[in-house]
Amino acid sequence: MDSRAPRDAASSCSSWSPAKTWRSASGAVRFRSTKPHEIARDIAEALEYAHEQGVVHRDLKPANVKITLEGRVKVLDFGLAKALASDDERDSRLSQSPTLLSSPTVAGVILGTAAYMSPEQARGKSVDKRADIFAFGCVLFEMLTGTQAFQGDTVSDTLAAVLKTNPEWSLLPAQTPRAIRDLLHRCLEKDPKLRLRDIGEARIAIDHARHGGEEAVPAPAVSAPPRKSRDLLWAAGAVVLAAAAFMGARALAPEPPALPLRKFSIDLPIQRGQVINEFSVALSPDGQQLAYVHDNRLWVRPLSSFDAHELAGTEGAEMPFWSPDGAQVGYVNGSELRRIATEGGKSQVICNVPGGFTGGRQACWTEDGRIVFTTGAGGIFEVNAVGGEVKEVVPLIEKTEQDYHEVSELPGGRGYLYVPHLTNAGMSKMVLYANGKRKELLAVAGARLWQP
Repeated sequence: MDSRAPRDAASSCSSWSPAKTWRSASGAVRFRSTKPHEIARDIAEALEYAHEQGVVHRDLKPANVKITLEGRVKVLDFGLAKALASDDERDSRLSQSPTLLSSPTVAGVILGTAAYMSPEQARGKSVDKRADIFAFGCVLFEMLTGTQAFQGDTVSDTLAAVLKTNPEWSLLPAQTPRAIRDLLHRCLEKDPKLRLRDIGEARIAIDHARHGGEEAVPAPAVSAPPRKSRDLLWAAGAVVLAAAAFMGARALAPEPPALPLRKFSIDLPIQRGQVINEFSVALSPDGQQLAYVHDNRLWVRPLSSFDAHELAGTEGAEMPFWSPDGAQVGYVNGSELRRIATEGGKSQVICNVPGGFTGGRQACWTEDGRIVFTTGAGGIFEVNAVGGEVKEVVPLIEKTEQDYHEVSELPGGRGYLYVPHLTNAGMSKMVLYANGKRKELLAVAGARLWQP
């Protein structure tokens, strides 16, 4: 883009250093100018125009900025993708390194040039115009100091520097205006939410400095305190402010009223002689609904109502369990796992379990859409909640275990809790299975453990 052409192109670079020539880290002369600050202003103006058209460059670097013989600043290679660089290409001249690209439209890939890449680009995240603002800061810093803001022996080292380190601010020339120093700090913020919001603000800051809006700020004669000391001071100040805010909030907040203990019972329509065990009742994840088996069919009752409604077509239902969002209820019917919407509708088969279910059966519906279950006659199994192949995820320990009962999953998918039944008489156990390892949580002699 040409900043001085009829606004169908634009861009630039800039410097307040005494030198009239900017050399990139590779040593190549990029341009000569008696007014280098105008070049910086032109780059900002070019990017501003591109952003107004909804275009993000994503690969701004010295190699993509040129000055014509007429003195026009051009920013090249808008959105162009080049070869994929590998770590084997250990070229220390990273300002000339190729654009890293897998696919510009696929999330999770790296697009850009290492030394001028924003932290979100380096992490393979989606980017917006703030990535260009970060790259502009890198180019401006290099123009002022002759040194790249982020350096490393390899592409990987340079990406690590972008993510973890800050530029050497002490390298800025003594006559650099404070407005430009502040602009650099805002452009090179690691967190895009704290970064300069619009490249047009950079153009305004450069214009302000160009027209003598403030005098240059000399480099401080006394060295700044070590970074560790500065961090400790910031941390101490933050703790004091947080403590003051907390105490103030406590002082102003009204005392919460003491909540009375509440007790209630739920009468289920149980016929004479019928037994309802713990496998026949299930509370929804939000605590607002109850699913239970009555007359061999599923019923759902909102706890805000005295009335329950039958889920038609669930004859033979046993062992209800809820989906994480409370929109569906799963259950066992003979040798099948099935599911049905809590508002009613057609019951659907999830899977068929050869051999069926016995007294130790139990199932839980995980947040990532799996159903983990025990049959009472084997290990721990799982199946996709929409149906599919049944897989054994925790097999029995041969010769010592007979079967597993009552499985449940820990929050966040961190493991399974279950009760193993042993082949010989002995301790009744409760076991946690996580990260491929088993951990015995409880062993009780002469007792039978249920429902962990």
